[in-house]
Amino acid sequence: MPPDKFPPRVINTLAKRVGFHCSNPGCGKSTSGPRTESDAAVNIGVGAHITAASPGGPRFDRGKSQSQRASVANGIWLCQNCAKLIDNDSSRYTIDVLLQWKQDAETKARVAIEKPVLGVHFQVAPELATRRRDQIAEWRGAVVAEKYDFVDCRSKFLSSEIYSSLRPHLLPEVIKKIEAPRTFYIGGARGDNVRQYTLLDEIARIERQWGLI
Repeated sequence: MPPDKFPPRVINTLAKRVGFHCSNPGCGKSTSGPRTESDAAVNIGVGAHITAASPGGPRFDRGKSQSQRASVANGIWLCQNCAKLIDNDSSRYTIDVLLQWKQDAETKARVAIEKPVLGVHFQVAPELATRRRDQIAEWRGAVVAEKYDFVDCRSKFLSSEIYSSLRPHLLPEVIKKIEAPRTFYIGGARGDNVRQYTLLDEIARIERQWGLI
């Protein structure tokens, strides 16, 4: 087996620990299902490396041994699209971001299998809910405080750590609008700062998606 590949047992474990769903919180799609043939299944999931398996790869960490790079701890289960995404923009999708995705996806999968059978609503794990509420509050506070003083049609906010942590959760069409070189128009605007209220609306959507409201 090539040194840049995970062993089959690692791939199997990564997939099972998140219930065969993509670990990207903005995606979460199922990665396994039936093929047309009654005795076969289709898989669109990938065991992706958090730190690259070899020098020159995305997020390579020379401090890790080869066995550490090929371990479950260094892997994250993603759909093929998201696996390509994180490697094409490794400065955006950092080690810390991917580790957080992995932890949250595994927590979600654990909660799902612990859910009672008889339709009783099972709340999100308290520690995850608390962390998500803190994250929402941090994002919302930063967006409200930002003056959006665009210079050459850019804002320092777009290169901030806050925006870097928020961006992976935004819908693609929202990212396109927020990062557009010129202010875009929305009918029924609630003021001149369309970027601000667009981000606030998106944060509210994420808050609902996470079951916090």
